[in-house]
Amino acid sequence: MMNENNVRIYYYRQHSAASFLTPDDIDEAYIANAKFLYITGITPALSTSCRDSIFHAIELAKKHDVKVVFDPNLRRKLWNEEEAHSVLLAIAQQADNVLPGISEGAFLFGTEDPQEMAKQFYSHGIETVIIKLGEKGAYFSTPIEQGFVQGFKVEKIIDPVGAGDGFAAGVLSGLIEGLTVKESVVRGCAIGATVTTVNGDIEGLPDRDGLEALQHLSDREDVTR
Repeated sequence: MMNENNVRIYYYRQHSAASFLTPDDIDEAYIANAKFLYITGITPALSTSCRDSIFHAIELAKKHDVKVVFDPNLRRKLWNEEEAHSVLLAIAQQADNVLPGISEGAFLFGTEDPQEMAKQFYSHGIETVIIKLGEKGAYFSTPIEQGFVQGFKVEKIIDPVGAGDGFAAGVLSGLIEGLTVKESVVRGCAIGATVTTVNGDIEGLPDRDGLEALQHLSDREDVTR
């Protein structure tokens, strides 16, 4: 079975097209018409101009009352830890919803306890916290509801790369469609698990028919309080 220790990822960021992103490239009208602005911690690590672009995009989102969703997506190879900690926390403080992995939350706050982690995020003014727990599932916390959603078991993990993106896609698509946070997290866990069953970052993402086939998986008892 493949695990994170078997995966090697290389980043070729120097002089890449993405690294030349600037605030002038951000389309305000596009953001204004969105329901969510989804950003990750990889973009600000690519260059100073990328970092400026992210903060500019957040500013535009807030101007137009667009919710900001932030996945820290820490990549230690891209920058030093002091800089990463400072920038990721600064972005998180301006987000409405955060989707960290357990290791990213530990990096920011020094705890691996999901509930304590959520409290730390709340102290920085964040509205909704959804913490990815790998194969164990996820923990979510909102002002009105908190709980754990169990992970979905798969027969064989082929490639874990892209599972976090699949999780985010499931959560965001659920929120866009009006599902509750819990229902959206269940969808996220289902899609994240599905992505691990094939090679490639996006090849395991389901289409609408595939998503419908996963819906029965949401009829489970999860620990919620």
